[in-house]
Amino acid sequence: MKLRLWLVAIFFSGLLLATGVLTLPIWFTAVYGLMSVLTFALYGKDKLAARKKRWRVKERTLHLFALFGGWPGAMLAQQKFRHKTQKQPFRVIYWLTIVANCAVLAWLCSTDGRSFLHALPTVSELKLGYSSWVNYH
Repeated sequence: MKLRLWLVAIFFSGLLLATGVLTLPIWFTAVYGLMSVLTFALYGKDKLAARKKRWRVKERTLHLFALFGGWPGAMLAQQKFRHKTQKQPFRVIYWLTIVANCAVLAWLCSTDGRSFLHALPTVSELKLGYSSWVNYH
């Protein structure tokens, strides 16, 4: 019900706070937002396919999208579409994807995790590397 909406709102608020306070890259919030929208759409597609007895989205796909940041969208979609809320094995794996995702996120917010993130190349560095590679070949 509204609890799920609150959980998602609290999560994104915490993510934005981590961006400001812990210097977590802002693109994290964008990735979670994009993955949530895509996951929400996949749940909607699967629900429609189930109603029309058509090809369904694999549960593994739904879980992977949730694991890689789409779990807030999945949480909202399950409520909106009343989809995937009764099947117990699915629910267990779904909650495990949330725990795993949040555990990785918590590590990324730690000192070691932030060091790891800051060691990653920036977009401009990636573009520079790509253009150098193109010019070389």
